[in-house]
Amino acid sequence: NLIVFSLNLSSRSRTIAIAERRLPKIARTIAEFLVVAICTLSFIFTAASIGAAVLHKNSAGTRDSVEYWAAGVQLVHHGNPYDPKAILPIELGVGFPADDPALVALNPPTILPLLAPLGFLGPRSAEIVWLLLLLAALIVSVRLVWIMHGRPKNYLHYLGYAFVPALGCLIAGQISLLILLGLVLFLRLHRTYPVLAGASLWFCALKPHLFLPFGIALIAWSIATRCYK
Repeated sequence: NLIVFSLNLSSRSRTIAIAERRLPKIARTIAEFLVVAICTLSFIFTAASIGAAVLHKNSAGTRDSVEYWAAGVQLVHHGNPYDPKAILPIELGVGFPADDPALVALNPPTILPLLAPLGFLGPRSAEIVWLLLLLAALIVSVRLVWIMHGRPKNYLHYLGYAFVPALGCLIAGQISLLILLGLVLFLRLHRTYPVLAGASLWFCALKPHLFLPFGIALIAWSIATRCYK
């Protein structure tokens, strides 16, 4: 009886050990499933809200992207893209609130080559193109961050697509996602392709006041390491 009891106890111990080893895998699988589910639902709701906004009659005048389109229209017609008196009538024509001051793209002139093509499009088409550009910037940024971290075999990087501030920028049509792309490209390329890494900071220069500490550190780092490329 003692031998049988010992064998049963040993068998139960092995069963418990196997269960303890399997438990983290099960928990990890459940966690990854929840991550994917949350990201999928967030993406669906965001896509639905963007689609509904785009299909709305006067959607082009309700988000920040209207200022970039209006600047493009001014460029196409050889006007001043920074003139609020000329910008306001263009924005009012696509549903911009009449009581608000004109939205002017207060970015450096380096942004103008990016905005000029929008002036050849109608307000709805320009809005769709702009949102697709921002969405592509978000997807590429998250993908590059995943690659830089060694391509981990999990789904945690999908959280980047459901990151609330990023989705907020996408819905509002803000340019911040392009700035994110420039910073990620720099981090991805600065070791192997320093010239391309420096060129990618053109996106960050669209709002240079946000990167003054970064710019100072970058200059100091370039001098200290003699990496002038």
